[in-house]
Amino acid sequence: MYYSGDGVPKNAVEALKYFRLSAQQKNGRAQFNLASLYAAPLQGDGIMQDLARALVWFTAAASTLAGEEARIANANVTEVASKMTQPQLRAAQAIVRECRDGNYKKCD
Repeated sequence: MYYSGDGVPKNAVEALKYFRLSAQQKNGRAQFNLASLYAAPLQGDGIMQDLARALVWFTAAASTLAGEEARIANANVTEVASKMTQPQLRAAQAIVRECRDGNYKKCD
C-alpha cells in the first residue's frame, strides 16, 4: 500500500519497513520488492541505494520464489553483481551465506 500509494499516501520509507518485516518471514515477493527498493538509485524517496542489500534480498527471493519469478530474481542478482566492486560483492556474498539457513533477520 505504501509502495504504490494505494489507499494511503505513498511513502517508500514505510514500504521498506513493511517489506522488510514480510521478507524476514520468507515472503518471496516482499524479498523481491525490498531488493528492488535497495537497487534503485536515490530518487528523493529517502532510501539510499544499497547494492549489497539488493543482492542479498534478490538472492533470498530467488530461493523463495518459483518459476518465472525466481528466474527474474536470479537475473537481477546477476545485474546487481555486475555493478558492484569485488570487495562489495565479497561482503554481500558473506551476508548471503549467513542468510542461507533461512534466518532472514540476519540479512538486513
